[in-house]
Formats: sequence, C-alpha cells, structure tokens
Amino acid sequence: MRPETLSAAVFEISSALVDCCRSRSVFQGKDIRRTCETMLAGMGISKDIRAQLLSHGLSGVQDRHYDRHGYGDEKRNVLKSWNDKLEALRKGDHPSGNVISIDQAKAA
Repeated sequence: MRPETLSAAVFEISSALVDCCRSRSVFQGKDIRRTCETMLAGMGISKDIRAQLLSHGLSGVQDRHYDRHGYGDEKRNVLKSWNDKLEALRKGDHPSGNVISIDQAKAA
C-alpha cells in the first residue's frame, strides 16, 4: 500500500467525523499513532514492546545485531488487549475514571 493511499483514507475518515460532529478537528495518521502509543502506555504495555509494535525499526547494537526474536507472540497479545480495550470503549463498558453518566447517578 502506498503511503498516500493510507493518508487519503485517514483524511477522508477524519473529515467525515468532523462533518458529523464526532471529532472537533481533522486528524492525521501520526495522531492515531500517538494516541495508540499513549493508551498502550496507560494499559501498562512496556516501552520496549510498544516500540516493537509501533516503531519504524529499533536501532542500536543490541537490536541490530543480537536480538533476533521476532516478538510475534508479544505483538499479538498486545493487539488482542488493544482490541479488547477499543471494543469496551465502543460499547461504553469501560469506566473513565470517576466520571459516571447522569443515568447512573440517578439510579444510585
């Protein structure tokens, strides 16, 4: 896939979200990547595993010459956890700190 294809798709999606008032501003792929990195950190995923999953490539002697592990299982486990978190957010099942809905407050 060409980078321009992905950029155009992200722009189209973000513009549509702005048009229907689901987003305040148009975003880019780097914004999605930053959000993912931040949320994965908040989930307790180590910086090393986040780098394996999200980076363009790790540098340094150890990474370049010695560490030949593919991190496939680790990446798969993180992506499953990420999927579960996003699905919970989509369904509204995930609590956001101490904020509760007005309906929940009325029921209490």
